Amino acid sequence: MAEDWIKTFADRIKEIDGEAAAAEQERSRCTDLIRSCGPSFFEALLTALDGYARALLEVLGKDITAGSISLARQGDSVTLTRPAFPYFEGRLSLDLSGQAIKLSYIKENPKRTNIPLVEVRQAFRFTAGVVDMLAVESDSAVQPLRFESPAELAKHVAQALFSV
Repeated sequence: MAEDWIKTFADRIKEIDGEAAAAEQERSRCTDLIRSCGPSFFEALLTALDGYARALLEVLGKDITAGSISLARQGDSVTLTRPAFPYFEGRLSLDLSGQAIKLSYIKENPKRTNIPLVEVRQAFRFTAGVVDMLAVESDSAVQPLRFESPAELAKHVAQALFSV
């Protein structure tokens, strides 16, 4: 049987460090979940985004504004471009070390304007739920947006890029 002073130390450790240990365990669980499931979340995001691009082009059909949309994969990044109507050039990337998906884009064709270009940048931080499901939250300080699935985030990205 442990001596009383050892039991006292053990109780004190549990009392003082128990919350910190639980928080550290939760951070570790989240990091492991992001490393293991983040790439598949990103892949599902790209699949949904490609589907939205194809659907838009299908609805535009043979209209003069139809044009094209390209998604070019390069490692953990994808470049998204549409040459006109509306023009956009964007990049979507998976940043596992930063535990985020990053989006940056411009909506003005740099070859057709003399105005300074505004590059929009957004980061969507991974969050892990209690049931080991990933979601992402925007880094907006005003009102962060939460996306529970890759398809929800893909819709948000598509709306940002396709809007005129």
